[in-house]
Amino acid sequence: NTVVGFFWRGAVMQEVALETYQFWICAVPAVVCGAPIGAFVSSFLHRQVLACAVYITDTGQFIAALLIVPQTPALVATTFGSFVFANVGFGLMKLNGKKYENQPMLPVHVKAEGQRENIMVEPAVGVRMEKV
Repeated sequence: NTVVGFFWRGAVMQEVALETYQFWICAVPAVVCGAPIGAFVSSFLHRQVLACAVYITDTGQFIAALLIVPQTPALVATTFGSFVFANVGFGLMKLNGKKYENQPMLPVHVKAEGQRENIMVEPAVGVRMEKV
């Protein structure tokens, strides 16, 4: 997605400054080396540890952007509205998920290539359950 957008803005629209190309080229080695190393290291960590790391870095980036980017009244309103909208939306998803958290798994009979197989699915998934 980034490569396509960068190509479109640079080659088709010709609206990319030379400094942008230089920043992009600087980032390539970090991504090429950092992504595999990060994937390797993260394979040894629990998913909650990784989630906390993402929360911390995202919060830091958000605060840094608020301090670095010049704030206009329209930008403050948009930032505040987006922040509230996102938190309300994720809060509603969390509450909705809590309803299904302690429900038992249901056995479901699935026909696959002429064979019957029992699998367990959560009731919230929306799988059509038929008696076999």
